Amino acid sequence: MAPGFEPVRDTFLRNFAQHREHGAACAAYHEGKKVVDLWAGLRDRRLGRPFAEDTLIPFFGAAQGVAAMALALAHSRGLLDYEEWVDTYWPEFGQDGKQEISLRQLLGHRAGLPALKYAPSPYPLTEAETAPAAILARQTPEWRPGTRQGYHYATLGWIEDELIRRVDPAGRPLGRFLLEEVLEPLGLEFYFALPESVPPARVAVAEEAEAHQVLTERELPPLRLLLAHFIPGSATRRTLDSPRNTWGDSPSAQGFGLVRSVARLYSMFTECSRELKLIPETLYELEEPDEPRWDKVLKQPVSWSLGFAKPSPLFDFGGSRAFGMPALGGALGFADPDRQLGFAYAPTRLGFKVLEDRRAAALRHATQGCIDRL
Repeated sequence: MAPGFEPVRDTFLRNFAQHREHGAACAAYHEGKKVVDLWAGLRDRRLGRPFAEDTLIPFFGAAQGVAAMALALAHSRGLLDYEEWVDTYWPEFGQDGKQEISLRQLLGHRAGLPALKYAPSPYPLTEAETAPAAILARQTPEWRPGTRQGYHYATLGWIEDELIRRVDPAGRPLGRFLLEEVLEPLGLEFYFALPESVPPARVAVAEEAEAHQVLTERELPPLRLLLAHFIPGSATRRTLDSPRNTWGDSPSAQGFGLVRSVARLYSMFTECSRELKLIPETLYELEEPDEPRWDKVLKQPVSWSLGFAKPSPLFDFGGSRAFGMPALGGALGFADPDRQLGFAYAPTRLGFKVLEDRRAAALRHATQGCIDRL
């Protein structure tokens, strides 16, 4: 703990006392230096196993921010253009009304593909044809692309993964591209799918909220979102309530990592990092403010841009140039270029809020306050 950041430690401990935290980690880098690195509680409450320094924790939807970093790196290296049509890089994608979907629209959750549809076929399909990316290539958008917004929870990751495979000269999937280009050289750990080399004992076990807890939980999602979960066929239910095993290793729906590794990655995205080979034009794109739009899936105004969440009235994190990603349940990672801050937090006990989990909010407010007082 760096001097001057003691209030973050106090807030972290207060979360255990006041907000039923069971196990969690929080880390922050300021001006490239680690100033916060905290972990406490249990990584597996059922077995009573304590959280350790090397515990990998599930990030769920917050992994989407790490996936977006891979596309930003591809942009910096001239492999992708945010204004280009998706089917320029992936020709098979340009069918059934998807011929004019730009990469910017896709990464802003405006492509009309929030949920995976398994269309019936009279012919036997190969394994490649039943892969999520192949199904999405054949799928018709649910709305005219660019006209509406709806959180592409798992589908965005499958499309991002296919795009990286298509543009990477080595043909690597997104996870391997990020691992070999960034994570391994920097000694960081983050996985979209856990390799066999990682022992299960290192991985924290997430405690999912039970349905009956909605009646006693003091922090609930918006009423519209809550009700949409119970409407058969709604975009919300089809997107967020699908069985977890159907998500596969979608880079936008799940990930496991060291919290300090995620914080350092975001810290490196607050400047033109030589190690990441980022160019100013990419950072300008990521830092550009975005107007909140009504989200058909989350049932509230949200600002999405280039694979990240942006600050909005309902999720006012960092300065106006900040970008990051929260998860349904509480995890959060973001970069705040105005403060030169990279921040990450992840809990084992999942909450009900989609954007503004009170535990994550308390920690980021404490961290930002410490920086502002320096």
